[in-house]
Amino acid sequence: MDALMLALAIASLLPRGAHAQPQTVPASTEGVRLPKANLAQREKLAIKGVAANTDRVPRRGKLELAVALAATYDNPFDPQQLDLRCELVAPSGTKLTVPGFFMTEYARADSGECRPTGGSGWRIRFSPGEVGRYQYVVCATDHSGTVRSEPRTFECTASTADGFVTVSKANPHYFECESGKPYLPIGFNVFIFSPLGQPPPKARLDRCLKLMNRLADSGGNFIRFRMDSWWNAIEGPPDAVAGYLGPGWYQQETSWEIDRVYELAEQRGIRIMHCVDNANANVNIQRDDWRRPFNYLLKELGGPCATVDDFWTNPEATRLFRNRLRYTAARWGYSASAFCWEFWNEYACRTSNIDAASNWHAQMARYLRGIDPYAHPITTSLMGDASLYDRIFSLPEMEIIQVHTYAQTDLAEAQETLLAEMTARYRKPFFIGESGIATGHGEGRYEWDADGLHLHNGLWAPTFAGAAGAGAFWYVEPSVDARDLYYVHQPLADFTQDLRWNSADLGPAQVSVPAFETLPAELHFTDFVVPTATKFAFEKPPVTTFDLRPDAPLDNAGMIRPYLHCSEGRKAPPTFRVHFGKPGAFVVHVTESVGNDQNKLQVYVDGNQAVEQSFPAGKGLGKNSSHIAQYDNWKTTYDEQVVVPVSAGDHEIRPEATGKDRLEVGYSLTNYQCFEKSAPLRVTGVATKESAFLWLQNRLSNWTTLWDKRELLPVPAGMTATVSGLADGAYRIEWWDTRKGGVTATQQGQCRGGQLRLELPRVERDVACRVLRQGAGG
Repeated sequence: MDALMLALAIASLLPRGAHAQPQTVPASTEGVRLPKANLAQREKLAIKGVAANTDRVPRRGKLELAVALAATYDNPFDPQQLDLRCELVAPSGTKLTVPGFFMTEYARADSGECRPTGGSGWRIRFSPGEVGRYQYVVCATDHSGTVRSEPRTFECTASTADGFVTVSKANPHYFECESGKPYLPIGFNVFIFSPLGQPPPKARLDRCLKLMNRLADSGGNFIRFRMDSWWNAIEGPPDAVAGYLGPGWYQQETSWEIDRVYELAEQRGIRIMHCVDNANANVNIQRDDWRRPFNYLLKELGGPCATVDDFWTNPEATRLFRNRLRYTAARWGYSASAFCWEFWNEYACRTSNIDAASNWHAQMARYLRGIDPYAHPITTSLMGDASLYDRIFSLPEMEIIQVHTYAQTDLAEAQETLLAEMTARYRKPFFIGESGIATGHGEGRYEWDADGLHLHNGLWAPTFAGAAGAGAFWYVEPSVDARDLYYVHQPLADFTQDLRWNSADLGPAQVSVPAFETLPAELHFTDFVVPTATKFAFEKPPVTTFDLRPDAPLDNAGMIRPYLHCSEGRKAPPTFRVHFGKPGAFVVHVTESVGNDQNKLQVYVDGNQAVEQSFPAGKGLGKNSSHIAQYDNWKTTYDEQVVVPVSAGDHEIRPEATGKDRLEVGYSLTNYQCFEKSAPLRVTGVATKESAFLWLQNRLSNWTTLWDKRELLPVPAGMTATVSGLADGAYRIEWWDTRKGGVTATQQGQCRGGQLRLELPRVERDVACRVLRQGAGG
């Protein structure tokens, strides 16, 4: 049955009072947003008819039932008032139950605005996984009891669909489809800001679909979609103009738009990480005043919670979230494009609520698993106290480890360090759900990064450091779309197309640090940018002394914080042991001052204070300032460099901050290291016994080089590296262009005693390498 016939069948089955009106598009939305009273029903419980979109469904296709239902309820989104479900028996005899849901039909006007067509009713969506005849019965329960439809059947036919994505059984660090095909997510975040007090943006859906189409055209197969707070939210505080009716009532215009997002995803081969809610709006301490009005769970906005911490143990808040999960699973869980469910965007771990939050995550995941017949993987993303992450990530119910990365000066090095730790600790996929650069560097526009170097590194670095997919970039509209950088995704998709990520023997490649057998005649001294990471951003790291050796990799790089804290509870200034071969300088790049007008930077060289400079935070200071009411702090942008001259020789340098809260900083040492002697190439990759897929990055090829306007020196040809652990035999070595895509050169190699020697080409920014045993696959 096609879409028109289904619409007609639905209209014919709708009971009186269920808004069964002609499918026309109103000239204006004024007065057509549905109040709560229009959604209530007062009739004797009865199933008056069931219309199916078809009686032959391809395996992992969609069966949609339109149910004409009479019942008594006030809120059709509350299953305690009306519980609609479908009980099925698969050809194998397996019994399944699928929840139903209430929806309102919309259509798009020529202006791009979505408008209700007047049709509302009940639906059930199901995706069969077994070929053969299914039997089913539709059931409905309200306060008066339960009614059941007559038994019905449909036929599931064979198809070539890959089906749902799951965690690989053979290699739990990666994903695979039901068909056995590996799945490597490559894509970005999709969201459109939707303020309160205004109708949903007219072109919101068109903007989402455009991003998805352009991504799919460029090899992408993944989006992270935000169904929360100030993005594409289905639930919010009472706001008639924005279409929100309060907690437990789901905004139908947005829900209809999400239907269209899933339809396009299915057509274009895109999988969706479906983010259910935003901790920054509802359960974290509010950093900005503008966020509080979005918290529909607070009592002052119609919710059940007196404070944000109440959420984790409040029975009504728990019930509301369960209902939200049920509606999400019922309406969109049928789609194989639903890759996974993400409970929260960025729950901030705190000791005050970690016990309750951990228990909540376990209980909510068990509930969702019980109502989701397709067993979509479950995740949540974390921030806050990193020492508490394990309390969530170690739960067996949390099937994907997810973090967001922004403040790293050298993204590739920071992610390599993080992934080595995470993949060793957890036998689960690890995923970078958001990637970008810290504030103060173009605010997502990044005009100074003309061809998307940071976007590029964020895709390749985690993929070959052990992540289950490429990092998902955050600033899509202001950067990727505005400067047409979609093409950056295609080379990675091409390079990894034949890689069997779910192979049991796939693991980190064993590659020696590349080195010159004979140094080039011309040597260059370059600046050294000290890598920083946010793992210990708001707690004292276990290591605070670091040896910055000009000719060797840096140990414990993940413990160097991008903050200099003032308060004793967090203050742990780093000490850098350095060796300058010739006179140079230690540079502190102060981006932000947070606190009050007493904030200062101090730098000590060999125990003597070399610099003290004020960076006051306050109204009207710096480049711009904003007030953080929760902490009574000012945040002032400076983007200034403090240069401390340093003589040749060995020194100890310690930067500190005094004042109220912190300085946000970066560090570099000028004229510090011989580029050719300082391991200028980073190599990461994955390998099996008969193949290796490697990414070789010039360490200078990162965003700080562009931002600081430093010269990007190419790594000359002549370096060698050894791949260990391969089976002996002949190998084909392919060198790939990571920006234009395709093979640029091939070599033949011989592995003897498990050792294969690589002769490396000139590397301007980065290259990729495929090592394939002749006569074997990847």
